[in-house]
Amino acid sequence: MGISIQDKLALLEKSEADWVNTLAEMVSVDSGPGDTDGADRMVGILKDLWKELGWDVEVQHAGAPVVLARRPGVGPRILLVGHYDTVFPSGTAAERPFEVTEGRAQGPGSADMKAGLVVQAAAMSVLDDDRCDLMVMTNGDEESGSIGSRPLIEALAPEADVVLVFEPGEPDGAIVTGRPGVRRFRIGTVGRSAHTGVEPELGRNAIEGVAHVVLAVAEVNRRGDFGTVTVATIEGGSRPNIVPAEATILIDGRVPTQEAGDRLAQELARVASSIPVSDVSGWLEPLEDRPAFVPTEESTRYAALFCRLAQEAGVEVSARPARGSSDGNFTAGMGIPTLDGLGPPGGSFHTDGEWVSVGGICIRAAIVAGFIEMIGKD
Repeated sequence: MGISIQDKLALLEKSEADWVNTLAEMVSVDSGPGDTDGADRMVGILKDLWKELGWDVEVQHAGAPVVLARRPGVGPRILLVGHYDTVFPSGTAAERPFEVTEGRAQGPGSADMKAGLVVQAAAMSVLDDDRCDLMVMTNGDEESGSIGSRPLIEALAPEADVVLVFEPGEPDGAIVTGRPGVRRFRIGTVGRSAHTGVEPELGRNAIEGVAHVVLAVAEVNRRGDFGTVTVATIEGGSRPNIVPAEATILIDGRVPTQEAGDRLAQELARVASSIPVSDVSGWLEPLEDRPAFVPTEESTRYAALFCRLAQEAGVEVSARPARGSSDGNFTAGMGIPTLDGLGPPGGSFHTDGEWVSVGGICIRAAIVAGFIEMIGKD
């Protein structure tokens, strides 16, 4: 007979300082975009962490190093997903070192999602039995779209009966049962260069063309047919004395369904082909396509179980869709029951004020351990 969630929580709280120190060690490592040294250091921390727990560990390279830790079992197969990369540039950890104030830990990537990685390990440290076949996959390119690791995620997911994603919980502790899909596009305009002083009339201004596109995209967003559509970057021109011959914008769309994403692509293709500037043409390049994470009957049932077990830990946890995306979009998009937001409650993600609940580390870990055991028993 396994120990109760309350007993698991009591055990974890005795070692809370150790888990917080593990989080501090992770947050002290810059692991932002392109930081290969930071990625290697995070891989080393994770390998040591899982080996100490007695798990089998290997490292694969998929865009960035991916740490795979496995503990074979005889029951349902569960894939636990996380990422060690952050959005912050090298040097941020020194500028904003890890600190704990009034029960909140702060530092780059503390919530998104290094605390979630700590919860994974802490939960496994109080797991009672081996009735579930468990694999933990931690990638290093989630914040840049999981371009390299997506094939690996989609290869591992069909082997799982349920996927647990350890992105931070919502600020009030809610777990995540759905997320919008992501569609990103680049639209460019092409005109003709000329000297702005000698013969500007011979030029065809690509920036003028892309300005019309920006306004058209803003109108698409106001309509609300496709979720939210944002012009995120704009580039064009080379020198002040040259009529710009090329300009581009990057568009970020957050779509409620795959169908909405397809319709958005069609609408943007129409915009790109209808530049209202003489002799300026446009083109559309589809970029990221992350499927929508839509709740299913089975994932909703798992969420209800998680919330019920949270009561045994003495906390109220709700479940609802969130507005951001994660690698859970890929697994849910494949039809695999997926629960997300299982990291501790946190907030102000991707900002200088990012925070995560210190007490939430042990609470989340106890619930996750009880949840996995319950799946094994069922």
